[in-house]
Amino acid sequence: MGENQLLVDTDILISYLNRRAYRSYPESARYRVYYSAVTKKELLSKRGQKTSQRRAIFTLLKRFRRIHIDRRVVNEYSRLRTRYPSLAKGDALIGASARTRKLPLLTQNLRHFRVIEGLTLLPIEVKQQRSHREQHTPCHYGYLTLAGIHLISLFARASTSGGIVRPICFAVLRLITSSNLVGCSTAKSAVLAPFMILST
Repeated sequence: MGENQLLVDTDILISYLNRRAYRSYPESARYRVYYSAVTKKELLSKRGQKTSQRRAIFTLLKRFRRIHIDRRVVNEYSRLRTRYPSLAKGDALIGASARTRKLPLLTQNLRHFRVIEGLTLLPIEVKQQRSHREQHTPCHYGYLTLAGIHLISLFARASTSGGIVRPICFAVLRLITSSNLVGCSTAKSAVLAPFMILST
């Protein structure tokens, strides 16, 4: 099997359908994605599903390749259930599908699958989300602040011989810390860095 082939767990597809999570795997042409037959059953077994939801599931699964529960999968399933009795039946079937096809598994359920010897688990790509306030509170100080830094830096650089650099730096630093820039961490960091350099 090629290194860009993988088996996706049910929870990954649920997250993808709900909020397009982990889309770097199923939407990438670099990967050939497989799913177990038990995953299809789990996705469609939820009660009260709307027709549009079922249609979305079928549309998604058509893009991937299904691994049927054949004799090899059944034999591996029996072995896993015997060796790991605490492993859930669905997890054992998915683990058996991955093991028989020698496919790495993409799952959020690392704690359960980690016990299976010889099963490769792919790392989950988690992006740190910014807080709601940070996403919807733009910082309006960027360009004006950078322009101010440039002008003051030029003035300070031209006045080095008169010993004006440090007073200017301290005055600007006091202005920054007492203004609204305190609430904007990105702009504040951008402002402080050049004056820390100049004042040394």
